[in-house]
Amino acid sequence: MRLDPESGSLTRFRPERGPAVNPDSGTAAAHRYRILMTADLNHFPVPPLRYGGAERAVAVFGEALSERGHIVDLIAKSGSRRFNGELYTPPGPSDGLLSRAFCKAWYQPLSLWAARHADIVHCHSRTDYPVAIYRTEIPMVIHFHNEPSQEHVSWILRHRSRHIRLVAISRSQIEHIAQKEFFEVVHSVPPIDPFPFQERPQTPPYLVYLGRVNHDKGADIAVQVARRAGLPLKIVGPVRDEPGNEAFFREKIKPYLGPDCVHLGEVTEEEKLRILAGATALIFPIRWREPMGIVMIESLACGTPVVVANRASAPELVTHGKTGFLCEELEDFVGAVARIGTISRLACRREAETRFGFPEMIRKVEAVYGDATAA
Repeated sequence: MRLDPESGSLTRFRPERGPAVNPDSGTAAAHRYRILMTADLNHFPVPPLRYGGAERAVAVFGEALSERGHIVDLIAKSGSRRFNGELYTPPGPSDGLLSRAFCKAWYQPLSLWAARHADIVHCHSRTDYPVAIYRTEIPMVIHFHNEPSQEHVSWILRHRSRHIRLVAISRSQIEHIAQKEFFEVVHSVPPIDPFPFQERPQTPPYLVYLGRVNHDKGADIAVQVARRAGLPLKIVGPVRDEPGNEAFFREKIKPYLGPDCVHLGEVTEEEKLRILAGATALIFPIRWREPMGIVMIESLACGTPVVVANRASAPELVTHGKTGFLCEELEDFVGAVARIGTISRLACRREAETRFGFPEMIRKVEAVYGDATAA
């Protein structure tokens, strides 16, 4: 169904057929849609200048779908870039409750106006913001970039039971969810072809940690692994203003900083890929249930093996002994670094290309759109 902007009534959607061309394969998309994408208003623009995983995913999807011939409108934070449709940048909330309430109230008429021509709404934002759209029959796709709770998913499906599909970024992300039949797993990956592949790591060798510098991401474990392995460590990522982060950085990271352990903070995308491609290994010692960890795929695309904690999505992305090592204890990490030379960097690149191919990801999303319009 779709909302007729002239009459205000809901009419049956008939997707437009046309020569939407995939620039990677040359094949045409089955249908062309007008898509309204939504991103969070209180974090980063689309695309993010430096850090911002979900916003980067929105940019990747928006650009690729535009190239395929779809029209992509966007609601996102001020400073975002327009795709080939309309761009809406309403004010984002501050930390205050009144500010959040005002922005959420303002979002309702704006989102309805933005969706007036939409064939489908692809929500990458907080799912309680477009609540007015739930009350229409405009097909919706809800994309989870963080782990959803059972309560959260049930709330969504109480508000909308038809013309809706849910997207997870890994199987482990939804293993606790009862309504798995509403989900499709789509690994959110950037185009891999442009990633710089290095057959050999840089000399002198170094390890890299990439991500927010906090306890959950295990930045302190990476420091200890590098010290035990006798290799320099480059820490790439922000120290966000989050509870406990200042003390964590002061006590667990800062005392070890020096010539062999440097904190580079946030870097540009080009610099990030250069550092990844030159590293001997990526150390990714997560303590939390990382929904996906796109940096693992980015690392493999550069040919850099991944040494990662054996939890959450890691076993879905890293093949133990082939593209890296899955570790349980600190000793496992140290031993894995010692054996990293047994991993073929070319095998890492090839697995990134074959298992996480960008064109297949876009085709999956298009199939989800078809399911949502038909459901």
